[in-house]
Amino acid sequence: LVRRKSVLESSTLPGKLADCSSKDPSESEIFIVEGDSAGGCFVGDTLVALTDGRSLSFKDLVSEDLQGKENFCYTIRHDGTVGVEKILHPRITKQNAEVIKVTLDNGEVILCTPDHKFMLRDGSYRAAAELTPDDSLMPLYRKISSTKDSGITIDGYEMVWNPRSDSWLFTHLIADWHNRWQERYAAQPGEHCHHIDFNKLNNNPSNLQRLLASEHLELHRQHISKTLHRPDVIEKCRQIHQSDEFRQKMSLRMKEPITRSILSQNAKAQWEDEAYKSYMKDKWQNFYQTNEEYRQQNAAQLDQAQQEYWSDGNNRLSQSARVKQHFQDNPQARVSHSQSAKQQWENPELLAWRSDKTKAQWTDDFRTQRKAALAATYYRKTLSALKQIEIDQGGLDLDAYRSYRLQTKDKSLLRFDTFCDRYFGGDKFQAEEAVTNYNHRIVSIEQLEERYDVYDIEVPNTHNFALASGAFVHNSAKQGRDRRFQAILPLRGKILNIEKTEDSKIYKNTEIQALITALGLGVRGEEFKASQLRYHRICLMTDADVDGAHIRTLLLTFFYRYQRALIEEGYIYIACPPLYKLERGRNHYYCYSERELKQKIADFPANANYTIQRFKGLGEMMPQQLWETTMNRETRTLKRVEIQDAAEADRIFSILMGDRVPPRRAFIEAYGSKLNMMDLDI
Repeated sequence: LVRRKSVLESSTLPGKLADCSSKDPSESEIFIVEGDSAGGCFVGDTLVALTDGRSLSFKDLVSEDLQGKENFCYTIRHDGTVGVEKILHPRITKQNAEVIKVTLDNGEVILCTPDHKFMLRDGSYRAAAELTPDDSLMPLYRKISSTKDSGITIDGYEMVWNPRSDSWLFTHLIADWHNRWQERYAAQPGEHCHHIDFNKLNNNPSNLQRLLASEHLELHRQHISKTLHRPDVIEKCRQIHQSDEFRQKMSLRMKEPITRSILSQNAKAQWEDEAYKSYMKDKWQNFYQTNEEYRQQNAAQLDQAQQEYWSDGNNRLSQSARVKQHFQDNPQARVSHSQSAKQQWENPELLAWRSDKTKAQWTDDFRTQRKAALAATYYRKTLSALKQIEIDQGGLDLDAYRSYRLQTKDKSLLRFDTFCDRYFGGDKFQAEEAVTNYNHRIVSIEQLEERYDVYDIEVPNTHNFALASGAFVHNSAKQGRDRRFQAILPLRGKILNIEKTEDSKIYKNTEIQALITALGLGVRGEEFKASQLRYHRICLMTDADVDGAHIRTLLLTFFYRYQRALIEEGYIYIACPPLYKLERGRNHYYCYSERELKQKIADFPANANYTIQRFKGLGEMMPQQLWETTMNRETRTLKRVEIQDAAEADRIFSILMGDRVPPRRAFIEAYGSKLNMMDLDI
């Protein structure tokens, strides 16, 4: 006992413990979590892709965070579009941790804990140790814009590949959208994005501001020494302006959207003259009314412009932000719309009319739209198959793809020329680029003997970020806690059943050692000293299934047998995560039992649409969900474990968890028939 005690007292805190900053046990609490899902992490030298043009290591991110510097990363939004988000709380998450070596098909190497989740191309996640060469990873690709590329009118700006549209987007436009979404800008701030530090590669949202075109140009004139009047820029421009290629481009430039925008601004200035406006109005009315052919052409052009505008994801997102802002500024409008809709759908005449309209919906145009949806499926399947051929053959072998189509007889796989014509305007280069940028793959995964201190960051809203190596990964689940006073200790699998275990084996078990050391407990049977306890709330948080209940029972057995005073003095709690998430429209509800779920559904109308998500494991919950439902002191429910009858509790534990089979069998035979077997979640 003396030897064991000295070993325990000299032990450092377990590396897997994510401790809280508070050292006051009375306000500190620890959540003992089933599994190692409490946070996968990366070695400190791993680089994160930043929107300011840099790639910074986790160690450097920690250093800059301490200096108060903001950094932003790339992320995949919930709709699959690439976006930017602020980096929060870069930190060491584990010390002396086990890591694996993940090698990607682009030659990049990533060292991370086996449990860290990588984002797959379909938006789902998989732990690093479970990845295989068949898994398609969500990729990050970046490049600098060049006017030599089709459709590009500006040089030297960073672009990032958008997995949703399989096309390049300017990073500064994505950051600008982030600012509008976060309401950093006023409603109508201007049409130009300006880089405050005049560095067009620094696309941090905090480095962008919206300006009117005239204001933007004037600002650059005032600071021209930072841009056009640099000696290297002057010489480069002189050489360019003397080339035939430049003159030809300038001729075409007059037809480009940016030039047209400038001309439009000049025209707007003319139209501020009332006399000019009246004169042009009369001339226009006369021309429009006497030219039928023009009227038809104009209508067709407007229709085409509308289709092009709304096909741009950024335009749709902008409109979404404006609508959201409208309802935030006018809360009564939401209530009014809701009441109006309810009244309309209680009208039998309206229901009959809707039925007739639905029957008439299947027009030729509607069928065309359905074909377009199917075409999207053809696009994804064809693109995925072409990427697989590229991987297998070491390049895009179209003969091999043709043979694959014939072999599978899958009619949704398009011919390559059809694929190019239908989705890329016949541009073979763009089609091949989409194939190349489709994903990343795993080449190998190796277990390393060396152990490392590992790091992670938090990414609000989307909870994923891009490594500079080209892969998107999940951020740590530890943002689902308040690190000021909440600690997390993940335990792998089921701990020892100490009811059947000798003391010598208890202290050799890794998970038991971690538990004893983290809590500040002494040797089994030793007098309990509350002053040595590091947390005054010890919360058991396990999955809501049979395995979770078993693990919780083993933990309760441990505390009951090892240090019963913890229960008797009220330090042990059971966390209560929800079983269901019920969604109806934009509203959602968390239900903690089957009965509560049924009651909530019963409150809905006989025809309401809703969805139910069943949480069978803590890993199925997003960190924010876990915080809102289970860990936030303002909203959570904790059950304190109490001993009403110590003698009876001792007897039950001995029967159910001991090594004697006959008493346990007799107990089950006696009470099993009284249990409602329908309530068991197996």
